[in-house]
Amino acid sequence: MDDITIRINSRTIERIIWIIVVIFLMVLLIWTNWEEGTGTIKDKLDKTTEIEEQPEAAPEIEEEGIGETEEEPAIEEEEAEEPEGQDVEEDEAEEETGEDEEEEEEVDETAATANEGTMIFTVGVPEKVNRASSGVKKTQYLVKGEDFASLETLYFKIDNNKKDFIPTINVYVYDSEDIKENYMETITFIGESKKGEVLEKIESIHIAFNELDKTKTFEVDLLDEGIVVDTYKKTFNFG
Repeated sequence: MDDITIRINSRTIERIIWIIVVIFLMVLLIWTNWEEGTGTIKDKLDKTTEIEEQPEAAPEIEEEGIGETEEEPAIEEEEAEEPEGQDVEEDEAEEETGEDEEEEEEVDETAATANEGTMIFTVGVPEKVNRASSGVKKTQYLVKGEDFASLETLYFKIDNNKKDFIPTINVYVYDSEDIKENYMETITFIGESKKGEVLEKIESIHIAFNELDKTKTFEVDLLDEGIVVDTYKKTFNFG
């Protein structure tokens, strides 16, 4: 029986071994990438390129930091300006407080302003009206005909810093040819005038007079227990 001789070329064996090793390494590499979820080799290369390009963005980060540092003085200046605004607000508050105090002083019309031991008697000057009203601080008269008029209201104020008393008031409208007492009306039940207070009144009266072309005397006497303590007198043309 003939012997079979197998000849193996060493170079062929070497090539087969290298092919097996390369196939093994490729399989190992593909398996490793698949297991870690990192994608293909191309993806790895792309990521590596992105990592290398990232340092170029570093100057932008530094510039942003510099911008923020430059803006800080502006914030400090705004904070420094706040006290001035506070001063303005305080000044406005003081002015408003002063105005409120002045308004309160103006509203207090019941306190006497006359000097101690004195009294100021004020009477409203007669004004011609079409319709008399007791709701206004005026002395009013109506012209009821070509030569006939009537005094309808009297406004007066007693600024009393002298003593407590109950005032009576006599009102006259007359001319040089009239008898004074014939054109008079007395106002009573006024109330008490107290020291340190102001008594202000509008009283309805009715004094009729004629001959309006003549100059009349408008006279108002303030009396305490029948004694005249002050007189307001003014010549007036009612025509």
